[in-house]
Amino acid sequence: MPLFTSILSPIIFIVFGTLAFKIEVFVFTNKYQLNKYLLIPILITIAIFSSRLYSEILSNHTSSINNTTRAANMNNYKINGKIAGQFIDKNIVVFNCKRFNAVPFMFQTGLTGYGSCPTIDEYKKLKEKKVRMAVFVDDKVSDFLLNDSSVIKLNHRLNE
Repeated sequence: MPLFTSILSPIIFIVFGTLAFKIEVFVFTNKYQLNKYLLIPILITIAIFSSRLYSEILSNHTSSINNTTRAANMNNYKINGKIAGQFIDKNIVVFNCKRFNAVPFMFQTGLTGYGSCPTIDEYKKLKEKKVRMAVFVDDKVSDFLLNDSSVIKLNHRLNE
């Protein structure tokens, strides 16, 4: 993924450069001379926006010092990979996947995942339907899940 920034950023800069050139041509070919003074603020705004965009892309898609989100995502991807091999039967529901990890969890494992824990009513309905359940254990997990021996406890630490 680090090459994403190197490949996409020049394309973005070329688009902004072309846009700036088109604005410049429009302003200088226009018969109103007052519009020429608008060119400088427009170009400065485009330069600031493209610089900010580049920094944002760089921080989100590379392992920079300030990027704690990427480290958290990489940790979660490793855990998701371990869990994908742990369950051969895909008829299981996994709870407490953390809210931003639930969708990547489902894509990587093929299991159904939820970012929160079930309520007692949801838990009872799933038990009636004989759905197998697993939960990532942390301090937010309810006692009825922890005390049920049929619920699989996953002791992996997911990051949010």
